[in-house]
Amino acid sequence: MTSPRPLSRAAQRAPAQPRGRRLRLWRALLAGSAWVGVAFSVVLHLIDGAGQRITGLLGVLGAMAGLIAMNSMLFMLLLAARVPVIDRVLGRVRAIRWHRLLGRVTVLGVLTHVALILTGTGWTNRDDLTGAVGSLWTGNLPLVFASAALLLLTTIASVFAVCRGLRREIRHLLNILSYVAVLLAIPHMLRLDPVFLPSRAQRIYWGSLLVSVGACLLWYRILSPLLRSWRHRLKLVNTVHLTPDLLHLEFSGRHLDKLETRGGQYFTWRLLTPQLWTRTHRFFLSAAPTRDRLRITVRVTDEHTAELAAARPGTRVIFAGPYGAFTDASRTRNGLVLIGAGTDLAPIRSLLEVTTAHPADTVVILRASGPENLVLLDELRELCDDRGIALHLMTGPRHEGHWVSLGYAGHDLATLAPDLKDSDVFVCGPGGFVDSVLAEARGLGVSPEQCHEERLTR
Repeated sequence: MTSPRPLSRAAQRAPAQPRGRRLRLWRALLAGSAWVGVAFSVVLHLIDGAGQRITGLLGVLGAMAGLIAMNSMLFMLLLAARVPVIDRVLGRVRAIRWHRLLGRVTVLGVLTHVALILTGTGWTNRDDLTGAVGSLWTGNLPLVFASAALLLLTTIASVFAVCRGLRREIRHLLNILSYVAVLLAIPHMLRLDPVFLPSRAQRIYWGSLLVSVGACLLWYRILSPLLRSWRHRLKLVNTVHLTPDLLHLEFSGRHLDKLETRGGQYFTWRLLTPQLWTRTHRFFLSAAPTRDRLRITVRVTDEHTAELAAARPGTRVIFAGPYGAFTDASRTRNGLVLIGAGTDLAPIRSLLEVTTAHPADTVVILRASGPENLVLLDELRELCDDRGIALHLMTGPRHEGHWVSLGYAGHDLATLAPDLKDSDVFVCGPGGFVDSVLAEARGLGVSPEQCHEERLTR
């Protein structure tokens, strides 16, 4: 690929107005709509006199817990659909946090629903737990217990997968099992229509929500990637080995500008070879996208990345994306501070190439144990030199548990970026590093809306 060109003088004199300030409002509206949906379904249930159809207070509370759990589960699946507008508003890291919160609400709601319904039934019939279960074990109720058990297991496993960084194949399996859990619960709602869905308003609400979430999953996770891959004809055209274990993969396609990809975003890639077609790989762009080219940078660390490195030019690709909000469009201030650590600096590299922030207001900070671990260092240095951007290279041991190196022992973000409070801080790297940098930034008065992160795991 051609060397990146410096910003034009016009762009340097008049950087684009930051647009990210609107994202905070959209995030609030998105969260508010989720809570309003939960409240709306519960209030409708109570207004329609559902309490008269369910014996006892415990039964009414159990039904409400089930409604809350179902709402939470469907919103969690909506996040999993990766709807573009939601992805641009939340970004990957925040979406994972919301997914984790919704998972906890779902598990708590399901457990409360089951416990209260069983307790209320046993109390009404003067039965013990075994008798209460036996009295409910009719019709499609076995599916309900199976759904509750499967949902509980998959949600707990999903939270564990997010926290521990389990393999992508396992996370995909958990997603499929959560879809199965939802499907098993739907007959329960429909069969008890007079109890849980007594009014037309409730049937419209739940029918619309189920159909909408199902349509989003089908379109954005399956049909849209297949259609886009066919339309843009993406294929591997070049492999450039930088070192024995580091290489660029360059892809070409038709009208790639219509994807509206931004520097700092990522795709999931499925190369159609006998070894790779069953697996997807998440890689950030390591260069600004062009009308007909995309580039990623791969470090060979295991058998899967070794198979990627062995792929031949001409290999067709099924892709999904672009995803992520680690982009220039998320900036809320005039200044820009880019901080990267570890061996994957691709988001920093591609974002730096396309940013409209003034070079004098831009600072790049790179951290690694040694210069050899700073992937794309030559390209980053060239970009900074061409545009007059301040670049700080931190290598060697950490300073007393701080995120800076010993060579920068007397520095923090305020000294490295003098206009810190009028800047957005973009950080990517291992989780502990990201947490340390963001904690310092917020301690220095940087607001949460000015902080952007990508936690790089495979």
